[in-house]
Amino acid sequence: MIRILKFILIFITFAVILLGSIVWINRDAYQTLFSNREGMAEGSEWVEDTYSLQGLTEYIRKQPTPVSLVSQVVGQDSTLALNAETPRPIGMLSSLWILMALAEEIEQGSLSADQELRWQDITSYQIPGVSEQDHVALEDALRARVGSDPGIREEDGELVVKLDKAAELLPEMGDLALADALIHTIGQESLQGYHDRWRESFGWAHTEAPIPFSGIYLAMAYGVLDAEADTFDVTGLVADSMFTQRGARQAGHQWMWELSKAYHAPSREAEQRWRETLQDQRLGITFMQERDALALFPLSTASEMEQALESLLRREADQDPVAEQVMAWLDWPMNQSQTTRDFAWYGAQYDSRMGFLGGYDIGTSGYTGDTTVQVVLFDRLPVAFWFHLSANHMQQDYQQRLSYDPALIATTKRAIRLADSP
Repeated sequence: MIRILKFILIFITFAVILLGSIVWINRDAYQTLFSNREGMAEGSEWVEDTYSLQGLTEYIRKQPTPVSLVSQVVGQDSTLALNAETPRPIGMLSSLWILMALAEEIEQGSLSADQELRWQDITSYQIPGVSEQDHVALEDALRARVGSDPGIREEDGELVVKLDKAAELLPEMGDLALADALIHTIGQESLQGYHDRWRESFGWAHTEAPIPFSGIYLAMAYGVLDAEADTFDVTGLVADSMFTQRGARQAGHQWMWELSKAYHAPSREAEQRWRETLQDQRLGITFMQERDALALFPLSTASEMEQALESLLRREADQDPVAEQVMAWLDWPMNQSQTTRDFAWYGAQYDSRMGFLGGYDIGTSGYTGDTTVQVVLFDRLPVAFWFHLSANHMQQDYQQRLSYDPALIATTKRAIRLADSP
């Protein structure tokens, strides 16, 4: 009997030590899960019903408020539209304006396609814990192409990439730090100038100019800026009452520009502490708070983005060099066999932020020859539901098939019609 008790005691002790070791090794993950237990349940009732595209269209029918969609077949009276004029934060999809501005700068000779960015110029904008997998994937992709791609080289162990190649990789890799390096290379004044011109030309009412993503995430981080955070009311800026007040948003975006510049060149002890705090706690906010802070990102509408894409398509047909360059930067999906099976040509960018899924694309169907311009935005989604859709790349599959699949087009038309019904 005593031997049995000793065996049980030893077994329990070993099990406790083993379990404790596992918990300790993974303590950050357990802590993150515990602090976000409410968010991880938010929207979970939709998960089981949205493992298919038909289920996703049913979600759009029942929950149309967080969704904006425009799908326009060029040259035909065939348009799908839902909440097309609703202003929404567009995450990294504002990179479209970065690419358009960069192509203009290169064409005018203000910048050179052969101008180089060093890896330190790029990685210095990386926020610890924020889309780090994209940053690592970018570095791996660059290193894999050294020696085979003339736009990428290595000097004294450091990666060096030409502007043209950096722009080509941006919509494919979706790296925030790379986007910031390009934003600062173009410059705030030039970006704002192009935006003002486009706003007048297109008649935009809601689309905002790009701002550095490092500045956005620094603004939403908790306890990082300390007293300097008191210089602007971030909580007020993300509130619904302030969401579309242009003056307040412009002031906030200017502040984020300054934060990004300071973070890139940490000459003071304060900026060095920012990095240390971010490494220790990431943003220091819950998933739900991060989702709500999407409001800090530049706004646009599905309609205004589609308008700009259609303009690029028309200008490309007229052999406009700026439009041709932007379209060439967007055609990275054509390197995938599945894309070439369904499309004669396809260009796109997708993005996934906490609570946000979105994409814009231009595709010529390999079956019908029709060209479709699309923008699809899912905004402020419940956290658990967002994790589900993001992990399955459901929105990307939906957007591509919406260009050519008659059954999905019909199902989406029905969902929009029923969603618009009183």
